[in-house]
Amino acid sequence: MAIKFNFDGKSVIEPGSYARIVGGSSPIPPSASFGKVLLIDTGKGLAYGVGGGINGELSNGKNAVYEFTDITEFKKHIRGGLFYDLADYLFKPSTGGQGVDSIKLVKAATTTAASISYTLSESSFITKTGTITSAGDSTTVTGVNTLFESELNIGDTIADDATDTPIGVVESIESDTSLTLAAVAASTNSTIAFSSQIAQPQGGTFTIKTKNEGLGANGIISDSKLIKGYGARLESGILDTSKYRLVFYVGGFKGVNEVHPNFSIPTWSSETEYAAGAKVVYNGIVWNSLQGTNEDKNPVSESTYWELFQYADNYGDETPAQSVVQTLVGSPEFSNLNELINWMTDNPTFNTYFKLTASTVNGDGIIDDADLVANATMKAASGATTTYSSTDFDTVLDNIAEEDNSFILSDEWGASAKSSINDKIVSHINTDAEFKKILIIGGGYDKEYFSGSNGSIGIAQYFNSARVCVVHSGISKAKYGGGEKNLPSIYHAALYLGRTAGLEPQVPTTWKDINILKPQHELSKKERELALMAGVIHTKFVDGKGWVINQSINTLQRNDVLYLPDGDSYEVSIERIKNQLNKEIILGSRITFVGGNLATSSAESVKLYVEGYLESKKVVNGIDNLIITSRDVSVKLVGDSWEIRYGFVANSPINKLFITGTMLDANINI
Repeated sequence: MAIKFNFDGKSVIEPGSYARIVGGSSPIPPSASFGKVLLIDTGKGLAYGVGGGINGELSNGKNAVYEFTDITEFKKHIRGGLFYDLADYLFKPSTGGQGVDSIKLVKAATTTAASISYTLSESSFITKTGTITSAGDSTTVTGVNTLFESELNIGDTIADDATDTPIGVVESIESDTSLTLAAVAASTNSTIAFSSQIAQPQGGTFTIKTKNEGLGANGIISDSKLIKGYGARLESGILDTSKYRLVFYVGGFKGVNEVHPNFSIPTWSSETEYAAGAKVVYNGIVWNSLQGTNEDKNPVSESTYWELFQYADNYGDETPAQSVVQTLVGSPEFSNLNELINWMTDNPTFNTYFKLTASTVNGDGIIDDADLVANATMKAASGATTTYSSTDFDTVLDNIAEEDNSFILSDEWGASAKSSINDKIVSHINTDAEFKKILIIGGGYDKEYFSGSNGSIGIAQYFNSARVCVVHSGISKAKYGGGEKNLPSIYHAALYLGRTAGLEPQVPTTWKDINILKPQHELSKKERELALMAGVIHTKFVDGKGWVINQSINTLQRNDVLYLPDGDSYEVSIERIKNQLNKEIILGSRITFVGGNLATSSAESVKLYVEGYLESKKVVNGIDNLIITSRDVSVKLVGDSWEIRYGFVANSPINKLFITGTMLDANINI
């Protein structure tokens, strides 16, 4: 009998020729981002930060990895510190070049939130309508033009309005002009203005916590000014001065520059006694010791022992006194606590920065001017803590395994570059990360730390990896208001990273400009050659271009060929092309095929998909792209999996031109 075939949706039995047309490719996945950067705060962001740590009180785990695509939003939320300062270098690495697509930030710490608590209790005597007459031997009180029935309640206390001296407690109200006291009047009065105090407790209590957790959330007040951290103040209404507003603030000081190469002020320790005049750093601020015997005396809370010192070298180029307090959000005007609590529960702006965690309302929740007087000064948020640990760092690595960032900028540089933290990040990239990434590390600061085991060359040789880049030398940058400032190598690394992340993967950072005045170590030609052979990124000055990245290379020490047998390359753009191809194929193919079967995820459809994807990444008509060509796509069934292989020619860099001229004989006849 004849064999029956299924072709083009039809059953075919008879001999003959049959044809169909199929699409040349399956749907192509959108291009994935290639410029996302992850910052892991392992201790440098103690006094500032965004949200909670990886083990936070209000947010933790994957919810504690925060992403920002805009430099203004990033700075607004982080408020100060090293990472605040690095944002300019990552987002704006050169005059004309684009920077990173986004920054993801996670704090490798256990954090708790700062809190602000209020107790409000309407307790004052309020002036009432009309006048009253009372006798010291009678319980009867008579009014003229009074409104006893609407303005008073049984149990209220009435008093002389001039002095708020109590006259008695209301037992019954007969009419608008007559009432009876629970006991004879405390005093005899004739047609006096009067006031009353509500019998039922009013007002209530509430506690709010800061969404930004950790030590940096605690408010620091100096000379009645909120210097840093969060605070709140009860204020009089603007449109209706008989009502009130609760306004929330954040201090504007950006923090002392503790990473300056010559910074030598110690961090405050509760176990150390400091002599009078000694300086310490605590919570991003320099403090001056006023006297000895200050062991375990916290600089923020112990004003007898410490005063805030106006240190000059700070992020943002301003002293604490020059910083500006920012208003975050203010409530609508209210007269009772219920109105305020409803607003704090529902308002999106308030809930961006704070969370109402507890509240009680007494009676109608009424508050008065006595509450305003008691809470008229700024109340600082307090109680937040930050504790960094290796356990929390390991938790960070577990939670970022599926993040799609292309780069990680290490906050361990220079003398700390060979730390266990960087070792763990490299291991994470190689074995656990779903998408390959490139770790950027700042190397040595100057000529002294160029060579040797602790210099940039030694650091590069230590890592010897296609997934690690080391950037040599600190830099000098213009200072706001004039002059220049010297910055450590992590800033140079951030500039390189920002410039690289702003370019498409196939575009090498070689000879791309960066925005610096000069490097701390301007390498000689021999030193540049040594750096290139050792896998150390550095800058050089090129006429017509300014300061540029000399060549974008990683620390892979085998650099005699562009492509090694295992697929690694010393050239960063090649590694980026590889990483980008893998990321985009993974993101697109798993959505299309995973969970299918041999019919819906057939070998033919998988092959067409991969071929179509690779076709979309080829250079066509001179339009730049990831690859030049591709070939040999194969699909093989292994168990319940398709094993797909393909070949491609990367759009590799051109870093050198060798030009040979031939000098012709002038006597040649043409």
